[in-house]
Amino acid sequence: MAEVYLGRADGPGGFAKPVALKLVLPHLVEEPKFVRQFEHEARIAAILNHPNIAQVFEFGADAGELFIAMEFIDGHTLRTLLNSADGPLPLDVALSIMVGCCGALEHAHHATNASGEPLGLVHRDISPSNVMVRNDGLTKVVDFGIAKAMSETHMTRSGSLKGKAGYMSPEQCLGRELTPVSDIFNLGILLYESTLGVRCFSGSNIFDSMQRISDGKLRRPTKQDANYPPELEAIVLRALATDPADRTGSAAQLQHDVEAFASGRGVVLSDRPVREWMERVMGPVRPLDLDVTMPYVRDKPSARPRLPGWARTTLVGGLAGTLAFVALRSAQSEEEPRPSGTPAAEVTRSPVAEAPTQPPPTVPLEAPVVVVEPGTTASEAPKETPVAAVGAEEASQPGAGADERKTKPRPRKKSRPRRKKKSKKRATSEPLFPWKEK
Repeated sequence: MAEVYLGRADGPGGFAKPVALKLVLPHLVEEPKFVRQFEHEARIAAILNHPNIAQVFEFGADAGELFIAMEFIDGHTLRTLLNSADGPLPLDVALSIMVGCCGALEHAHHATNASGEPLGLVHRDISPSNVMVRNDGLTKVVDFGIAKAMSETHMTRSGSLKGKAGYMSPEQCLGRELTPVSDIFNLGILLYESTLGVRCFSGSNIFDSMQRISDGKLRRPTKQDANYPPELEAIVLRALATDPADRTGSAAQLQHDVEAFASGRGVVLSDRPVREWMERVMGPVRPLDLDVTMPYVRDKPSARPRLPGWARTTLVGGLAGTLAFVALRSAQSEEEPRPSGTPAAEVTRSPVAEAPTQPPPTVPLEAPVVVVEPGTTASEAPKETPVAAVGAEEASQPGAGADERKTKPRPRKKSRPRRKKKSKKRATSEPLFPWKEK
C-alpha cells in the first residue's frame, strides 16, 4: 500500500523529533475513491489517543505525493519477535503484549467524535505485522483504517481478495460485514501463535486457509503442547469461535480474562519482562541518529506496480532474441571478404626529393597514369604506366629506402569465399498462397 521512511520534524531552537512518513504508492493515488476513503480514515485515526496506538500527526499531499506522518516506533514487529524466538514466547511476554493489544482495540472500538457520536471503527487487519513492540517493552497497534481504505480500491471491486492469509475472521472470508468482534477473532489468533509458536490456520494456499477459518478447523492448544494450561486454552478457543455470537464479546472482556489467568498463575504483566526478553534475544539497542539527512527519491521497484509474470517473461525473451539477432548480423558483416584488387584511393605514393608547389592534377580512375622521375626529360619519360603498377615502381625509386615500409603493399589476409545465398523468392509459376487457389 505504501512505502515507509524515517523522517525528522524540525523546529525552532534545534528541536528535532523522529517521525514515520508513510507515502502511498502512485498507482493507488490515481484512484479518487481510495484517496477519499484514505483521507476519511486518516482523520478518524488522528482522533485516537491511546498509549498502545501509534499516534497520527499529520495527513496531506505534497507534489502529487499522498503522505501520512505518524509516530516513529523504535522497535520490532510481533512477526520479527516470533521469528527470532524460534518457538513460543515466554508466557509473561506473550500475555503482556496481548493485554496491550486489547487495550488499544477497546479504545478504538468505543471512540467517539467531537459530538459524542460513536465512530464504529474496526481495524480489520490485526496481524503480527501490524503489532509493534518498542524497545522499552510498550506494545503499539498501527495502521488503523488502512484495511478499510484498501477495500475501496479498484482491485478489490474487481474481485480480488484483500487480507492476509491465515489472519482473517470468518466474516471477512465470507465477505460479510465486519464488526468489533471480528478484531477479537484476530486477537485470538495472535494469542494462539504467541503462546504456541506455530501457525493457527496454516493451509497449502490462501483458499485452504480461508476454508479452515470458515469451518473452524484448528488444532487445540493442548494437542500441540501437553503442558499447555487448560484455562488459557478455554480463553483462546472462546476468542476463536466461528459464530460471532459465541465469541468473546469485547476486547475489554478478553483483556479481563487474560489478566485473571495471569493473576492466578502468578505471572506479572508489564513492559519490564518484555523489555528484558528483547534485550536478551534481539541484542542491545542501537541509538537513533537524526543528524543524517538523506534526500527522498522514489526509485524503489515497489513504487510502481510490477508487470504480471507472463508479461515479464515475454518482454525478457523478446529483448534477448533481438540482441542475439543484432549480434549475429554484426558478426556476419565483419566476416564478409573484401573485393580483390587495390582501390585507387588506397594507393600510397613515395615522397620525392622536391615537393611540388602545386597539387597534381586529378586523374580519372580509368585514365593511364604517367610517372616522371626527377631529373629526366620529357622524351626519356615512359609513355604509360598502368594504375596497378604504380605502387611497385615507386617502391624501386631512389631515395625511397627510408620509407620502404610505407610504400610496400601489405599482404592481405586470405578471406573465406563468400557463400552464395540461396534465393528465397518463389518461382513465378508457383502460387504464393496455394490454399487460396483451392
